[in-house]
Amino acid sequence: MHQEGPDNFNLAKDISSGFVDVDARRILKGPELSRYIEREGQSVFRIAHAYWQSLYDASGRVSRKQLDPIELGPNVLPKVVLIDVVGDAPRRFRYRLVGSDAERIYGENYTGRFMDEMRFASSMKAIQQFYDTACNGSAPILLEGAYITRISSQFRVVRLAIPLSEESGLVTGLFCLMTKLDNSPSA
Repeated sequence: MHQEGPDNFNLAKDISSGFVDVDARRILKGPELSRYIEREGQSVFRIAHAYWQSLYDASGRVSRKQLDPIELGPNVLPKVVLIDVVGDAPRRFRYRLVGSDAERIYGENYTGRFMDEMRFASSMKAIQQFYDTACNGSAPILLEGAYITRISSQFRVVRLAIPLSEESGLVTGLFCLMTKLDNSPSA
């Protein structure tokens, strides 16, 4: 029998095995994302977004060289995921750094691995499209996934992806935050 808890949660494995199903997804960007970030209870996203805004230049770009995740502090750092964007059409996404909270959500450390090597099954295509959208739009984007287990408990996994680009404008990385919320999906 599967038991939920912080020590045995594994989103990738649980989706692949059918124990967890995707209940709903929504993507937020632009003004809708700004409202979400400013809402009560989203302080880690607010801190990361403000940090990104403090770094971007006149062109609106932030490069990986400018980014120092340690500056975000001990409450945000465990949620940080840095992703290398490799190639174009199709892009591949390699996990450069996976914070400890994100690692607990994944159920294992994916540092150094490509996303297409992960066991996200049906969710992988949606997550890849989400990261592609972040690269194409060159602006922050948020994916909120609502999940339900076979025993009817609900939780959300929220991902914020902020593109990192070089002078040419080519997106070469994503600065992401990932967190799991145990309450019911938001409206």
